[in-house]
Amino acid sequence: MKKIKYCFILCLIWSLGSGCATGPSNLKPAPPSEAKVHTWFPPDEPEFEARRNRQKYLDGIEAEMDRLFLKHEQNIQRELGLETEVASYVPKLEEMDKGLQGKVDEAIKRREGVAKGLGEAKASLGKIEGQVNKMKEVKPVIIFSPETYLSAVDLFRNGKYKESVETFQKTLGQNPPRALMDNIHFGMGSALYKMKDYPQALQHMNLLVKEYPRGDKWYMGYIMLGLIHNVNGETSQALYALKQALGNNPPTDIYRMINDMIKAIQGAEVPDAAG
Repeated sequence: MKKIKYCFILCLIWSLGSGCATGPSNLKPAPPSEAKVHTWFPPDEPEFEARRNRQKYLDGIEAEMDRLFLKHEQNIQRELGLETEVASYVPKLEEMDKGLQGKVDEAIKRREGVAKGLGEAKASLGKIEGQVNKMKEVKPVIIFSPETYLSAVDLFRNGKYKESVETFQKTLGQNPPRALMDNIHFGMGSALYKMKDYPQALQHMNLLVKEYPRGDKWYMGYIMLGLIHNVNGETSQALYALKQALGNNPPTDIYRMINDMIKAIQGAEVPDAAG
């Protein structure tokens, strides 16, 4: 009987001991303290250097857009100079128009007063009227002012972005030729980007790529969209805009620039300088 009691006590002690040994393993670990949760571990120096390089590259892209824009405007300026020279002939054409109209009036009077030369007068009248009509067809109606447009470009070149935007806006109200519309919207959007007015800058660049796909600023408009969205922290929109341009067979240098921009925005290693 004593042996049975003794065995029972030993079993009881063993059960309690094993229970104590395994019990703590079922407990949940304590949650981290609030101090640990809010602890910020700054990036190390290599990560800082990579970020600086990416931002430096994107800043270089922005500078390259300015350079290409202003370089193209030099060619535009020469073209507008020729248009201005042609426009100087308009007063002469108008004077010729008046002279021809006077001849028409004279021919009409002669037709009314001279019965004998009626046939000849009609022939002369028809010829002169035909010349007058041709002159009226080619006579340009000049509303657009090249000087206003070139002034807006000069203001942009000199860093006077607010005045540049206002002058470009004035140019839009002068019925400019369609060939200049993409340039005007690109200039306005770029100046607004410099002023950190990103919503307005986006409007002009979106209008450019939507309405003027045949313009020479089309690819550059998509690059600016990428820059603006990236500054706003809208990475997916920036990548979408850049890939839209990439899928439309851009020139080799633009293709390379867009590819490098995509890498920079995605956090990859980038070239030392734009272009």
